[in-house]
Amino acid sequence: MNDSLTPIIPIITTFNLKSCLFTPNNKCGYYFIDNNEHKLYYSIPTVPYIYCIETKLNDVIMTYCVIKNTIAYTLINQPKKILLLTKEGNKKVFECNESIIALDSYQKYVIAISSNYLFYLDTNEDRLRSTKHRPLTGWKWIGDCVITLTQMKKSIIYETYQLCEALHLIQSLTIPTTSKEKISFDVIKIRESSWIFSYQGNNKIAHLIEIGPQLKRVLELHVPVNNYAQVAVTGDLLLIMINSIGVLYEINNTANKIAIVKLPPFSLNNLRINHNQFINFNEQTITTLKADFALLSQSLLPAERYSFLLRHSAPQRVLQKALLSIFNDFAKGNIDFETLKDIFTISSESSAISSALVDWRPEPQVYCYVMIEFICSNKTKIPPPVYCRLIESLINDGQTSRLLMLLQYHIIPDDEIVALQLVSMREKCDFAYQFAMDMLKRMNKNNNQILQILIAIGDYAEALIFCISHKVQLSNHDITSLLSQVKNPVLLFQLNQYLQNKNTN
Repeated sequence: MNDSLTPIIPIITTFNLKSCLFTPNNKCGYYFIDNNEHKLYYSIPTVPYIYCIETKLNDVIMTYCVIKNTIAYTLINQPKKILLLTKEGNKKVFECNESIIALDSYQKYVIAISSNYLFYLDTNEDRLRSTKHRPLTGWKWIGDCVITLTQMKKSIIYETYQLCEALHLIQSLTIPTTSKEKISFDVIKIRESSWIFSYQGNNKIAHLIEIGPQLKRVLELHVPVNNYAQVAVTGDLLLIMINSIGVLYEINNTANKIAIVKLPPFSLNNLRINHNQFINFNEQTITTLKADFALLSQSLLPAERYSFLLRHSAPQRVLQKALLSIFNDFAKGNIDFETLKDIFTISSESSAISSALVDWRPEPQVYCYVMIEFICSNKTKIPPPVYCRLIESLINDGQTSRLLMLLQYHIIPDDEIVALQLVSMREKCDFAYQFAMDMLKRMNKNNNQILQILIAIGDYAEALIFCISHKVQLSNHDITSLLSQVKNPVLLFQLNQYLQNKNTN
């Protein structure tokens, strides 16, 4: 994709929480502690709000987490003790051999981290255990994993510990470094995979390390600016942010750079509290950064554009708009027919293509050509309006012989809406009405049902003709009622004459 500047949309919400203590949690969010008001807050993924916990603690708290109906916390003046407070007011105390930096919970465990140890407390058995880790430069946790960073003179070391009855070291990676600058380090979740993000600003290389047993994927990402970086996940794209510039990557088996984007006015001192949400305590705002997938897709090749939007679950209206643009490019000769065929086979879900084709208004000959290819190449059920538009276009373009073939070979399927479209085109196509009637009969519609269909669409003269030709019995009142609705005076006269002669005979 062309590295043009593409906007990232900021969405601003406000909150009334002032500056406070905070620690990350294992859900890509944060715990917040306001010791002035003695209130505890937390954030959760995807929601741009900060929630307050009902329980109020009068102590000066260093860090906390919630496990079921219990709050686990440490005090600033007693940092080596983990306290558990139940909803009923019962309290338990567990002593550690080092000051606790942060707490979190996973299933029945409270996890604590200190400068040299990871502690895990089984709250069911009231059992506290620990494991030693390397000297700590930084740390994060996500789900059941704790990731530690150790920065040395010539290397940085990432180690991942997983909690499964005990804390096990499952992953270790050493990356050479030539700088003493602070490493940009974060943990993110994209789709079902969790990743370590590591960036050394001096060599413009970021590493994305998939978290899992042993060493899984390690991807290299090129970043155009030397500086400290932050990351976010918008949709399922990775956004690397340096100053006012961002780089968007799509992460699959490889890291595919989608675009270099211009960021909205935004301070990189903000704290990322969710996948793509950043908190500013000074302004008391939360900024959600969202990628405009429609704009991002515009400089892609047509087939890639539609595939890109599908992968990122773009709304139906965005898909339809992109498809209409692609179809118009084909009508102008800007793209070839093979590209359209590729688009028709990209996805088994064809509703967006169907809707776009119904709205498309090229020359009838072009339209029929594309529509027939779509119908023949599609393996899913196509909505009736698509067939109705095809019937209308074929008849208007004088391609009635092709329409006849499509009906005879049942490429146009039996459907009540399609049958009504054929009925409405009977004056332009001499066989349309008979095929419509045959279609309704194959659908087990009896004569009375067909009559009601004709009346429902306001074709009163045709309803009377149908009754006459198929010997449907009507009362004199029903006949008079139908005749009163016929607006064509010549046809009305002919019907009256026929009925009078029939009654006389």
